[in-house]
Amino acid sequence: MKHIFLNIIFLLSIVFAEGQTDVDYITFKGDSFIKISSDIIIDFLDQSTEDWETFMQQNDYEKKHEESGLIIYSKGRREQRFQAIGKNEHNILTIDWYDYDDKVKTTVELEESMENESIKKGDNIAYYMHNGHFIVVESKQDNEHIFERVYVIKK
Repeated sequence: MKHIFLNIIFLLSIVFAEGQTDVDYITFKGDSFIKISSDIIIDFLDQSTEDWETFMQQNDYEKKHEESGLIIYSKGRREQRFQAIGKNEHNILTIDWYDYDDKVKTTVELEESMENESIKKGDNIAYYMHNGHFIVVESKQDNEHIFERVYVIKK
């Protein structure tokens, strides 16, 4: 009986571990934000909305609003730096990054990882097809701040 119980616990731990999101973070002056990668994008889209919301809350992101099925969580402070991540039930993900302090671009590694999957690139926008996902990366910088947006649509 003890052997069966231990096997059940082992199997549950494997299932639980496989369901966990493997995520890296970027840290600025003590604040950590989710580092956006192609893996995390796909993982977020594959998660149920409930699991995704739980993950966002566990990482200290606050639910800002829900509109037309798009749920948005954010972390940070306006006029300094903040990240907003939105998901809807129709396989759309949006990620916004604003940095008024250091003006650090956070999508460089994401774009480099998809370089061979580029469809089109412009000055401030690039389009990619990655593992059945249409990904748009947009960035703008001025004297005040840097703004980056990633749109992801699962086909």
